[in-house]
Order: sequence, then C-alpha cells, then structure tokens
Amino acid sequence: MEVGWFDKPENSSGAIGARLSPNAASVRGLVGDALAQIVQDLSSAISGLFIAFTACWQLALIILAMIPLASINGYVKLMYEEASQVANDAVEVYVQYCLFVQKRKLCNCIEVNATV
Repeated sequence: MEVGWFDKPENSSGAIGARLSPNAASVRGLVGDALAQIVQDLSSAISGLFIAFTACWQLALIILAMIPLASINGYVKLMYEEASQVANDAVEVYVQYCLFVQKRKLCNCIEVNATV
C-alpha cells in the first residue's frame, strides 16, 4: 500500500478505526454470545441424554421421539410471533388513520364555527 493513501482524510487512522469498530462489535456478539449459547445447549442436551440412557433407556427413547415435536413447537411459536407482529402493525396503522381523520373533522368544524 502506498504511504500517500493514508494522507487522504477518509483513510486516516481515526476514520478507519471508526469504520471497523461496529464490525468488530458485531463479530464479537455473533461469535461470543451465540457460540457460547450453542455450546451450552448442545452440552446440556448430550449430558441429559446420557443420564437418561443410563437411568432408563425406554424413557430416553421416548424423549428422543419428542425432540422433533419440540422443534415443530418452536417453529409454530416463531410463526405465531411474526403473525402477531403483522397484526399489531396493522392495528397501529388503522388507529393512526382514524386519529388523522378525526383531526381533519375537528379542524373543519373549528374553521366553520370561526367563520360564523
């Protein structure tokens, strides 16, 4: 890289640091928190299944059969949350529209009474 490249204001060390700072925070959040949660969940599931198989293998097989149902439940819950958000947004827009219409009616009423 040429030394003159750093002489431009958009390529100064402060500007480069400011551009990289949000990226570093997002990478840290993705790798640190999400990866730690995945490792914790996976280790809990594996140790739970190990304990279940050592205690009672029939019950452990029933638990294994329930895992897909729990996954479907999580997916349905996610879909319900998205639908609920859409409905909430629609109601909010309708309320704002009604308030806007009422404001126009009130302004028209005040103008009519003011001219009389």
